Amino acid sequence: MSSYADLSLAVMALIWGAMFVVAKAALDDVSSVLYLALRFSLAAVVLGLVFGRKIRFDWAGVGCNRSRRRRTRF
Repeated sequence: MSSYADLSLAVMALIWGAMFVVAKAALDDVSSVLYLALRFSLAAVVLGLVFGRKIRFDWAGVGCNRSRRRRTRF
């Protein structure tokens, strides 16, 4: 199990380090705002594909369900 953890750590360090080179090359061609928008959009799509069915969001908890929201007096 330890060799699997070591290999996973090495791969993640390689990906992490490679991203600096990719970011430097990408920022020579596009603006930083476009780069960040593409980066976070890609991350959202990947996370949506991986965890899509496991994510459940309770809209009533954020106050969007007006029928269940209590009215308070100040």
